[in-house]
Amino acid sequence: MGGDSAGSRGHEGHNLERRAADEIVRIEPEEWAGCLADLSGLDLPAPEDAEVATVAQALDVEPVKLRCTEYCTVKATCPACVAVISGRLPDRVFGSVCCGPNVKAANVLLLVRGHMSVERVGQMMHALLDAAVFDRIHQRPETTPGHRTRTAHA
Repeated sequence: MGGDSAGSRGHEGHNLERRAADEIVRIEPEEWAGCLADLSGLDLPAPEDAEVATVAQALDVEPVKLRCTEYCTVKATCPACVAVISGRLPDRVFGSVCCGPNVKAANVLLLVRGHMSVERVGQMMHALLDAAVFDRIHQRPETTPGHRTRTAHA
């Protein structure tokens, strides 16, 4: 008494949808199925003129890669008063290493929407990015090693 593999009657299916391809891979036959003759020298039509036997799509994502932007502040000496000044880091950058807005957003998404524990989010982010990024997100700027308090300039 086997059931239909397509799903329950009356239930609307939720299948993957075909979409415009980012890449099309042409797969040519290598040998005849019946006699196993080599087809390597066969003159096949151009891709746009070839008759397509089957089309299958594989949906995937690009490998996730952590992107590191290094900010280097430059020192300069004022020729008039000989004071040494340096450029200022953007407000979102603190400490010697910190997480950017997209890494922070991914962590919050896993914590809140994914209902994951802090420990599990740390494990997931480490597995995805091959870096321990989660622990640093929840540190306050003043407790982050290497943090310098900035003063507002008038």
